[in-house]
Amino acid sequence: MSVVEVLGQEFSLELVDNRVYQLEQAMLANAGPPKPLVKSPMTGKVILVSVSPGDQIKEGDLLMIIEAMKMENEIRASGPATVQSVSVVAGDTIQKGALLVTFEL
Repeated sequence: MSVVEVLGQEFSLELVDNRVYQLEQAMLANAGPPKPLVKSPMTGKVILVSVSPGDQIKEGDLLMIIEAMKMENEIRASGPATVQSVSVVAGDTIQKGALLVTFEL
């Protein structure tokens, strides 16, 4: 985070890679009540799975990390739910749209 001054006013500025920005926007577009299925927003490799069937999760909880183009992307819960099933394990290579997690709502 940087601070710039323009005509005597200070503004905070954060430079974000376009790919990261697009991913964040896609994730925000899915905000709202949790959906029963979480699908991968990208092709990549599963680095970490942090939930198991039966886990109670809340909004913002980390579900897993997917590596794509040498960047780690966190997949987080959009709301409270119970994990019904997890379809991937660390080390799996996945395609965009692959089923990751199913919730009991």
